[in-house]
Amino acid sequence: MPASDALKVLIANTITGQGNKVSVHSGAMPPTTAVSANATLIATTGAGIAGGKGTTVWSAAAIGSGDDDDKAVATGSVIAFTVPAGNSVNHFVVWDTAGTTFLWSDVVTPDVSTSAVTVGGQPPYSRYAQP
Repeated sequence: MPASDALKVLIANTITGQGNKVSVHSGAMPPTTAVSANATLIATTGAGIAGGKGTTVWSAAAIGSGDDDDKAVATGSVIAFTVPAGNSVNHFVVWDTAGTTFLWSDVVTPDVSTSAVTVGGQPPYSRYAQP
């Protein structure tokens, strides 16, 4: 039985309410645990960045369109990470508010290869669609 849009939005808001710390990562696959996330963590700096993690502010979830049609989508505010030269950012991880518990990860599209630049053009996001 499909979920209503109201339930999808409620679940997406509940998910983003669990954490607001975000980090950027390298590697072929998105991390799936705190151990794999810590192994691929890029040592970033920047305003408000501590331990390679910045803080995002989530929007209220809403039903998306296009590729996100029929999904509840919440978008986080952009975080400006300064990434050391020679790193390729291709995933982000969302952590709890303390920055210690792994919650989820997803890809950065497109991958960002850097030469000691600040990246922050793609905010973190959460999508929920009932399977």
